[in-house]
Order: sequence, then structure tokens, then C-alpha cells
Amino acid sequence: MLAYFKLYFKPDSFEKGYSLAIQSGREGARLTHNHERQYHYVLQSLTLWREISTDMFKLWYLAEQDLLQEGNSYRLTDTGQGLNRVQSAPRVSRAMQNILSRCQHQIGSWVG
Repeated sequence: MLAYFKLYFKPDSFEKGYSLAIQSGREGARLTHNHERQYHYVLQSLTLWREISTDMFKLWYLAEQDLLQEGNSYRLTDTGQGLNRVQSAPRVSRAMQNILSRCQHQIGSWVG
């Protein structure tokens, strides 16, 4: 998907009818981004998901370690979607921070 995106879209130009620009309130968009900004947002999103999926088994293993860590019990919390069990996941958090940092370094700029 990332290769196709880079092949068919460029940040500084687009063919008529193929702009990635979005405008708040139009077709469900909540933000306004010009083509270039939206290009970088899509690029970072696809890159982030590629890195997460590459490390999925590692993240799964770390989640199991966090869940089973002695003394790391859950709290029953109203999350806005009812009462849910919420537990800290320091290993997963550290791994996700590393993934995010790696993506930001690869891309160079970050939209959000």
C-alpha cells in the first residue's frame, strides 16, 4: 500500500480530480488540510501501521507480560463507553514510543 501511495501521489503536485486535500465539514472531514499536508499525514499513517504490523508479535508478547506482571492489577474505570478494566502497560508503551520515534525519524516531518 505504501509503495502504491508513493508511486501514484506526490506531495507537491496532483492531477485534476486526485487531490488528497480535505475540508472540514465536507464529506465527513473534521479537519482542513491541503494536498501536501494530507499527503504527509497519509504517509505517516501508512508508515506507522506498517511498523506496528511488523512488530505485532512482539507487541502481543509484551502485552501478555504487562497483563501478567505481579502487582499490576486493573482498575474498573468508566471510559465513556461504560465500565471497563484498565491496566497499565509499560512494556507496550515503551515499544510503541520506539516505533513512533522510528517512524518520525524515517519520515522527517510529523502532522499529528
